[in-house]
Parts: sequence; structure tokens; C-alpha cells
Amino acid sequence: MDVPFWMWLGVLAVILVMLAIDLLGHRQERVVTLREAAAWSGVWVAIGLGYAFSGAINQVLGAFEALGRFRSFGDQLTDIVAILICAALGLWALRRYLRLLLHAEVTANQADCPGCKAYGRFKLESESASDESVRVCCTKCQHRWTISQ
Repeated sequence: MDVPFWMWLGVLAVILVMLAIDLLGHRQERVVTLREAAAWSGVWVAIGLGYAFSGAINQVLGAFEALGRFRSFGDQLTDIVAILICAALGLWALRRYLRLLLHAEVTANQADCPGCKAYGRFKLESESASDESVRVCCTKCQHRWTISQ
């Protein structure tokens, strides 16, 4: 399947616009409300899922179209195995993504300063590789605590 060069440029432009919105549009230091965080998370997840589902549907339909042609049984079996491997890899990647997201959520829940209740306003003091914890200091009230990963 030949993909025109302009389509590659279009995908690259969409990715660059999304990166610009995410990186440059959120530079100010302020407290982000739960509603705003949920809204932006919903936007990015919806874009990602839409892209993934459209690509998956396109691949599955293309694979079934290829299976319908007169080819040898070995070629058809190879196509089916390739589809199953791709599906398994996709499920593994989704599982890995959800695991990392859960890990980030657990770590983020510990980002509240016990002294002044400021969220995410700390600097890293020390890091322990053995027990996967970091010692942090609040930039607002100078309170020190440990965040375990």
C-alpha cells in the first residue's frame, strides 16, 4: 500500500500541533483543578484511542481483504498468525500503559506536602535506588518527606 507523502506530512503536523499544545500551552505555574486535569486527560486519551482504533480497523479490514484473494493456504496462515501477533502485542502494550499510568497515579497521590498541603511543589533532595524512594523538600514551606515509587 503506497501512502502519499502529503499524508505523512499531515500526520507529522498533527503530532507537532498536539505536542505544542501540551508542552507550550501549559507552561505557567498554577494549581490545576481536578476538572481541568480530567478534561485534558480525556482529550488526549480520546485522540489516542481514536487513532489506535482507526488504525486497527484499517489493518484488520486490509488483512481480511488480503485473505479473500486466491493464495496458498500457507500464505493465508501466515497472515492470520501475523494478525494474532499484532493483536497480542497491542493488548500487551495497553496492559503496560495502564500499569505505568497506575504507577504514576500512586506516585502522584504522594505529591501533597504534609506540612502545607501544596500539590507537586517540591524539589528532589536525594534518590534511593535500592528501595525506589525519593526524598523531597517542599518549595513553599521547606517540609521534607519521602515519596515511595
